[in-house]
Amino acid sequence: MEMITDFSFLFDPGDSGVSTSGNLEYRKYRSNADNYLGFSFGMGFSPEANQFNIENNVTPIITLKSQKFKIDYYFSSKTKKNAWGTQLGITHQEKSLIKEVIFGFIL
Repeated sequence: MEMITDFSFLFDPGDSGVSTSGNLEYRKYRSNADNYLGFSFGMGFSPEANQFNIENNVTPIITLKSQKFKIDYYFSSKTKKNAWGTQLGITHQEKSLIKEVIFGFIL
């Protein structure tokens, strides 16, 4: 029974700044590679040019945030002929839609 942990970072430079995101993934395997319980957590920060800064009276760069959490469960039949899996997750991502307001979406 192995445990796998993965940690990754991403840096993406752009005109408004550097977007940064990270993801941590953990899996606990049972009898084989088709049978495991997994957890994943990620978050990110993305600077974006404020498209509503027409009169130069608001912040020119805003930072949008995102987070996600996911649980995976995969298993196979006793005969190993069939494999099934399920995932449950939640995602929150900010979007700038109207002047000086940032909305958060949960998917």
